[in-house]
Amino acid sequence: MIAISSKSIVIEMDKKDLWHIGTTLVNGILLEVQKKWIKYHKEVDGNKFLEYVKLQNYISFQYLKEIFNYLNRMDIIETLEMDIVTIYVESCASNDNNLQKRDT
Repeated sequence: MIAISSKSIVIEMDKKDLWHIGTTLVNGILLEVQKKWIKYHKEVDGNKFLEYVKLQNYISFQYLKEIFNYLNRMDIIETLEMDIVTIYVESCASNDNNLQKRDT
């Protein structure tokens, strides 16, 4: 089932298991965005934040692209990217509202 060498790991699994690993990676990235990366990025642009997250999770995004390309579900990657931008925009709006409440 698993073959490990000094330079690679080969894992045999069915599509259902591959789907589970892919969705777990997606959920992990979204959680990390909400709990961690949102605090470190101070840009105003959601697309720049998306690029920042992709750089911080480069390997995970590469695996996700391979997994969902194989499963013919690249729409999952597009949805993940939209969700990351949405989380960022909503966080910025929430921070703006909190600042306005403190000013009044």
